[in-house]
Amino acid sequence: MKIHIDESPAGSGKTYRQIEGITANKGRTLFIVERIERFSELQRDIEREAAKRGTRPIIVQISSQDDAWRSSVSRRIEELPEDYRNYDHVIVLATHAAMLRSD
Repeated sequence: MKIHIDESPAGSGKTYRQIEGITANKGRTLFIVERIERFSELQRDIEREAAKRGTRPIIVQISSQDDAWRSSVSRRIEELPEDYRNYDHVIVLATHAAMLRSD
């Protein structure tokens, strides 16, 4: 497991650098953001960058607003390794608050 934290100043392009990296290199990525409202924009940016690079990652959004899942946000995060163990390129979008509630 690799953990990468980019503490570059606001406006320095850290989100776009990360999107370039996670779309270019297959792996399982947990992408943490502050607000659920960023999910749609991030997914669009990830899909666009992946298309440029010829990759097709699975993109998963985990939030308490997702009616499709009956289990709690923390349980969904905890189940990720098992749920996606057979996939080599997965990007999960979750909030900082969701991570604070998870083990």
